[in-house]
Amino acid sequence: MSEKQRDLIGSIVFLIFGIFLFAISFTVKSIIENDVGPAFMPKVVAVAIVIVSVSKLVIALKNHSPKYTEKRQSEDDKMGSLMTILNLAAYVILFEPLGFIISSIVFLTLQMTILADKVHFKPIKFGIISISATLAIYFLFVYAFNLMLPEGLLDII
Repeated sequence: MSEKQRDLIGSIVFLIFGIFLFAISFTVKSIIENDVGPAFMPKVVAVAIVIVSVSKLVIALKNHSPKYTEKRQSEDDKMGSLMTILNLAAYVILFEPLGFIISSIVFLTLQMTILADKVHFKPIKFGIISISATLAIYFLFVYAFNLMLPEGLLDII
């Protein structure tokens, strides 16, 4: 399967998923009036998924370069996919016991390591990006949206 075919199929699947997620988020009931409510983040995520999917779909349809349309599948691609799935599974399992901050930093650092080639492998940069992004997201959710995230091991502090 060519990269273009994978991008087209992936974009369509995620577009359908985003639309489904947006539609299903309207079934979530809010307990408190005038509150952001539990349906807010699923709607934000759904809209983001739809926007990214449509963008990727348009890019895939417009790109006709021979390198993009030729079939290729390397062992590195298969191993990277497997490692990503395992990393995501570990993140989901460890999210509650370790907490958002620790599990997210570890997940992001490992994911960047998995996706980086030898030329772009910079573990210190990965760590800085992971810590910065995780803390920014944490403060956004906790202080701007007033939503609680699991503290895990940091609950002791």
